[in-house]
Amino acid sequence: MDFYPNSLQHLLAEMERIDLLIAALVAQARRLYTQDEQFRGLYIAEDEVDALLDNPLGRPRWCQDDERIKYIQTKLDHYAQQITIRKAESLRRGIDLRLSNIQQFFELDPFEIDALLICLAVELDLRYERLYAYLQDDVTKKRPSVDLVLNLLRRSAEDKIAVRRYFTGQAPLLRYQLLEPVEDPSQPRQSLLATFLAVDKRITSYLLGSDQPDDGIQSYLQGCVARKQIDPLLVDQKTRQQLVNYLQSCMASQTIMVHLRGPQGIGRQSTALMVCQDIGLGLLFADLSTFSCSGGDNCEEGFLRIQREAMLTQSAVYWNNFDHLLEPSQTDLRHK
Repeated sequence: MDFYPNSLQHLLAEMERIDLLIAALVAQARRLYTQDEQFRGLYIAEDEVDALLDNPLGRPRWCQDDERIKYIQTKLDHYAQQITIRKAESLRRGIDLRLSNIQQFFELDPFEIDALLICLAVELDLRYERLYAYLQDDVTKKRPSVDLVLNLLRRSAEDKIAVRRYFTGQAPLLRYQLLEPVEDPSQPRQSLLATFLAVDKRITSYLLGSDQPDDGIQSYLQGCVARKQIDPLLVDQKTRQQLVNYLQSCMASQTIMVHLRGPQGIGRQSTALMVCQDIGLGLLFADLSTFSCSGGDNCEEGFLRIQREAMLTQSAVYWNNFDHLLEPSQTDLRHK
């Protein structure tokens, strides 16, 4: 078959590609781990210190080229080409591929997608926990660290330094909480390279086919309307068309906010539903009165997760109780 019949088959094919990356790294590491030392990983021997000093910057001491590695790399390149061809054909046929959606919605490049998949692996199969522990030479390190991700995806020290930017707070992977840093209580203030990474639960469930909204925003939502059909007679047609024309003229180039004003029962929600229907969007109903930026509530994270949910479901957000922002006690909320 020259295409993927569904999103899951594409995801599993990409995971097989990641499997080959891991196999290459394991083959390299196996040179070093030739003996089953009782305390390996718990102490640093003198000969290991010498090997560390002799090794180039940013390159694990077991990372060397040989024929097996070259064979795996050739196989990996061929497999990646096949995935690219089949993915393109799937998209041409209109098949929804959720990993491709993630890449498009959050503007991720191939490195970021591979980093996401490396972290996703432990959510799909627990054997990756043991493989990651093996590669990190510590049975307690079951999730991939930033250092392991770099070792899997980049070879030279210069390349690894260049891609560290992907793991800053403003880069998409962490900004949209696609990946989350996992704190190690035994290592306060750990370095970036030593930081472990996990895929956010909502991102995992989305990739596996779930449309259930993020648990973390359920208290803010009043319901999710994916593509609900409503009676056109409930909506002023002139207003509807004006809004559709306006949104279509500028939504591709900017983020748009529309304030629908009027007394209770005038049809603001129905208008929003119909307009979203016309432009092919779903609609999330969120209640601003449930937000509070006082008392330690992290409302900024709530806004971010609602924005992320809207992107995942290709929806607009309808903010109920907008006048809540005008209350004197909500100065901090207005600034969000």
